[in-house]
Amino acid sequence: MITIETSHTFDYPAAAVFAVLTDLEARSTWMPPGVIEDRVTPAGPVHLGTSLFESGKFNGFKSEKTMIVTEFEQDSLLTLATPAEVRESFRESYHVEPISEDACRLHGFALVSIMAALLLTLLLEALDNY
Repeated sequence: MITIETSHTFDYPAAAVFAVLTDLEARSTWMPPGVIEDRVTPAGPVHLGTSLFESGKFNGFKSEKTMIVTEFEQDSLLTLATPAEVRESFRESYHVEPISEDACRLHGFALVSIMAALLLTLLLEALDNY
């Protein structure tokens, strides 16, 4: 397993950044190129237990994974993880920290299997370019 951490500052309120993170159906707008499909169940606002199926092709590798929202605190914390029995495990967590009324810091943390690490590297590059 590989642990990856990152932190970015945004000139937007914490609630606005959190809204982008939790709009799972629009996740491909800030993910690396290659995401083909994001399917969220059930439809509606994200909450504990929401499921995200994501498929794509990254650097020639096809990726499909289902992640479940395992932690959720409005405007502050979002964690998605693959089920425990999945061979290529993936867990990503985002903590949004307000630093003023109009700015926040986003802390990203991921625990991934080696194969998933390649995909996460692309995700972090996308965040740098967002």
